[in-house]
Amino acid sequence: KEIIDFLPEGVLIFNKEKKLNYVNKALASIFSINCCETLDTLNSIPLLDTIVFEKVTSFNSNHLTASKITRLRTIRDSDKEINKEFNQVSGMKDLFLLIEEKWSELESIFIQKRFEADFLTYHGADTTITDEKRMLEIKFSMRKFEGKSVCLFIFADITERTLVTSLEETIQYKNRLLASVSHELRTPLNANINFIQASLDDPTPSQTIKENFLIPALRSAKVLLNIINDILDFSQIHANSLRLVPQKKNIVKTVQEAMQLIEVQARIKKLKLELKLPAQNWDHEILTDHNRLLQIILNLLSNALKFTFEGGIKVEISME
Repeated sequence: KEIIDFLPEGVLIFNKEKKLNYVNKALASIFSINCCETLDTLNSIPLLDTIVFEKVTSFNSNHLTASKITRLRTIRDSDKEINKEFNQVSGMKDLFLLIEEKWSELESIFIQKRFEADFLTYHGADTTITDEKRMLEIKFSMRKFEGKSVCLFIFADITERTLVTSLEETIQYKNRLLASVSHELRTPLNANINFIQASLDDPTPSQTIKENFLIPALRSAKVLLNIINDILDFSQIHANSLRLVPQKKNIVKTVQEAMQLIEVQARIKKLKLELKLPAQNWDHEILTDHNRLLQIILNLLSNALKFTFEGGIKVEISME
């Protein structure tokens, strides 16, 4: 009893007549019981009857599923009828009534058949003690206590654990959704980029149309594509599936490509874009994932563009 009294989980033991054999400090805390009160029967803890078992919505694979939060883990298939009855209880009040009705059968299952290592596990919601819903994990079994058969209940407050689990599932679902949407958006956007590029390569449109309309449209489409790639990368990072593709490429061309993507916005804000190289006609190939490098440079330039109101933006490449 001394050991159980200091457990973080609430422990409740009562006999067939619903007389309390033991209540530890954690249980008193969970159900706001005054330690000075005299507790004789289950009726001494009225808040027990307010706990209800409910369904929970979770994300499995790529779809939503609603499953009953009650979990029954011990009664084997040979006891199908009692198994079904215990799965259908709606809350603690019904559970106590069923235990009273099935006392002898439960003794046979848990004690005589040596199922003493097992528990029936339920998850219940309690909204009466605080303004916010509180989730409790409730484990039930039967044991021998002081030579007699008793019911053993163990209560654990799992509100925070439930919220964390729900949040993790929501994040996983969001990442899968982002990845799916990003893939769907990239297909038509890549088609648009190819069409605009084909128009630029076609000699039919005049140079004025190309410079004033097609080139800005192409650069805007590429900016949007980079944003979509950022979203896709975010979901891949969370899924631990982000891959790098190193290749040798001219670093100057990568920087110039990034600067071209913000050229239209810079012109609107009347900002000058300048690229400073270590020497005239300098170029240098480096081995890296240039798509990722382009994303990094473009993000830096986008921030510079956002917070620069006059003058210009200078990008300097130096060798060290």
